Amino acid sequence: MGNSIKYLTGLFVIQIALSVLLLANRESLTAFEPNEAMLPFQASSVSSIAITGPNGEEVSLKKDGGAWKVANKFNFPAAEGRISKLLDKLTELKKSWPVGTTERAAKQFKVAADDFERRLQLETSGGNKHTIYFGNSPAFKKIHARVDGEDESYALEFGSHEANVEATHWLDRELLALKAEEITSVKLPNFEITQADGKFSIAGIKESEEVNSEKLNPLLNTIKSQSFSDVLGTEAKDEFKLDEKYLEYTVKKGDEALTFTYTGPFEESSYVLKVSSLPYYFKVGNTAITELKEATRTEMITEKEAEEPKAPEANEEAAAETEEGSG
Repeated sequence: MGNSIKYLTGLFVIQIALSVLLLANRESLTAFEPNEAMLPFQASSVSSIAITGPNGEEVSLKKDGGAWKVANKFNFPAAEGRISKLLDKLTELKKSWPVGTTERAAKQFKVAADDFERRLQLETSGGNKHTIYFGNSPAFKKIHARVDGEDESYALEFGSHEANVEATHWLDRELLALKAEEITSVKLPNFEITQADGKFSIAGIKESEEVNSEKLNPLLNTIKSQSFSDVLGTEAKDEFKLDEKYLEYTVKKGDEALTFTYTGPFEESSYVLKVSSLPYYFKVGNTAITELKEATRTEMITEKEAEEPKAPEANEEAAAETEEGSG
């Protein structure tokens, strides 16, 4: 009888312990609603983003006068579309059930404050600050994440490439782009391109000549879509070899004239570009600008094919028809 009482008492104690444990777990889990946002902010309210990599590499993006700039890249205009895409992605992140709740788990998933793959520090225009860590990947298109100040780690749909730590990734590559309809003329070393009524031509073209579109169009595309690999700063430097001009041409947009000056060579297979309307020096590849430098007027035009004279029979028939009509 005594043993039975002891057995029942022990079983009762175990039941109470299990109930308390389940209740505690339930209370803990209720804090993690699947629809709860990881970061409580609106994308439009963010005014600065600092992205840090595992080895200390960092990019700083800041909103200045309503426009995003790459602060640690000479305050160069940023690719607004890429920043909007990143912020939208961050605001869409929702908390799922945590995959870890301890400091050890944070270390294991590489989302600890001193051991991470990416750290994003965001600040809103109202002064609110948010920090999130991204770590290793548990599965395809998944990544571990943890909000600073919280113990829970999650597995979310996000890629570390979406938070690139290279400053060049965030540069506005369209800054030097020109719209065809805005260009009125381009004065190259060997000839001049003109535009009238939406058609490009060559200055001084004769009645017996016509534009060789197969040669001119690729050249215009290079001029309209001038690319660059890096921004070198706003201050002139000796290594830019500014006294060694390789190519210079002028683009007119209405009453505005933009001068594109290339100097160098600079480093391997590249030159330095300075555009008269901007304070920046750019690093550009040599292939496209060599084509601009070496292009000639002769390549851009062809002789029109002479019209074939009408056959004598056709002329006689036409004359006969005229006589019959007059009679």
